[in-house]
Amino acid sequence: MISIGILAATGGASAMDLFPHRAVYDLVQSGQSSSEFDSIDGRIVVEVKHDSCDAYELEYRFVARFVGNQELIVVDQQIELDETLDGKTLEFSNVSTVDGLRDQASIGKATTGGGKTEVRYDQPADKIVEIAAASFPISHTRNLIEAAKRGEFVYEAQIFDGDPEAEKQTRSTSIIADTPDEPDMSGEAAAEGDGSEEKPGSDVLAGLTRWRISEAYYDATGGADAEPDFSTSYTLYENGVSDALTMNFEGYSLSGQISEFTPLQAVDCSGTSVEN
Repeated sequence: MISIGILAATGGASAMDLFPHRAVYDLVQSGQSSSEFDSIDGRIVVEVKHDSCDAYELEYRFVARFVGNQELIVVDQQIELDETLDGKTLEFSNVSTVDGLRDQASIGKATTGGGKTEVRYDQPADKIVEIAAASFPISHTRNLIEAAKRGEFVYEAQIFDGDPEAEKQTRSTSIIADTPDEPDMSGEAAAEGDGSEEKPGSDVLAGLTRWRISEAYYDATGGADAEPDFSTSYTLYENGVSDALTMNFEGYSLSGQISEFTPLQAVDCSGTSVEN
């Protein structure tokens, strides 16, 4: 599951374009842990690209290190997505390794239309799965921003992001809240810091509307009382950039903020690349 809302098109031409960028998030263990490991940390690198007029490209890499009992385990998840601007087609590659050995791969193409989403897998097996119409990650982010702009407090959607088990029909519930004008050292501020140093990306993000999002992902086949498979909270800016994130896994949580931020070029659809 892509977990920071990026990583989230029915918004159409009226929706604000997502800002092409590369962001690095350094993650540390937060809160109480019930895991068997002494320490857990990680790093996420995200690139959102808009190199053509028909699609966004998303590259996402999440590396986590688990240390315990004099043992180090490294989990590496690499995701590449190509989503058309109309939100109808998603090409996906989702590959994870554990200590350098392939653990899982999900590669294929999904299309949405006629009230359904058809997922054609090349890996882990050559098969076709049909589910109820789902939003893809870029569409989901744009729709979430539009819902926040409308003043909605709750936004629900069925989503597909390249999961190897499309049959689960993952659904997302997002709670949308305003963010404080000044850091208060709780929630968002715990990951954003005290504001004493200029944050990476502040020249791009300053003055933009932002919201605090708390999002939970559920297996839609699990019933109304099912616990979420995964939950996260993050600050979402109106241009699609996310910061100050917390990711809640089974037994532990990781929190972090943007440590590096680089604007990327975007095409202007007249054939000329424009520097952001």
